[in-house]
Amino acid sequence: MKHFMFHRNFYEALPLMDDKQAGQYIKAIYNYTFNEQEPNKLASPIDTYFRLAKRKIQIFKVRSKSGMKGGTAERIKVTDEEIEKETSHKSVISFEEFMHAYPHIKNDLYESNKYLINGINWGYLSYDMETNTELKKCTSLFQLLTQYKRKNRKRK
Repeated sequence: MKHFMFHRNFYEALPLMDDKQAGQYIKAIYNYTFNEQEPNKLASPIDTYFRLAKRKIQIFKVRSKSGMKGGTAERIKVTDEEIEKETSHKSVISFEEFMHAYPHIKNDLYESNKYLINGINWGYLSYDMETNTELKKCTSLFQLLTQYKRKNRKRK
């Protein structure tokens, strides 16, 4: 680690100790943060304040590691051609025909949601669109397929 956050409660503990104790306390915090060395023995009240600081530092380290791994994941869009290929053999009308019939629906599916097209029969979905007001309101393919799958789960 290059740095860490010196929290206000670390600072607020300093006036409660004399200068020698405060120095030991700060050194203990820095050694634990940068070298992962816990102090051998700390006298009271240093040990109590250090335990509180140690817990905050542990949380900071976990969050820091998580942040290094994460961030915003790249979202890969599923193309109309991929949807057509996955579902064309299962329905009377094609995905392209379905989208042409409902131009208000935007294809906003991403790779992480591609499972939603499994088992979709665009002909059945088109029929359900005509008879179900909730599905008619959908303007997003993701939202439409999510509601359609939920509705079909209840039927079974």
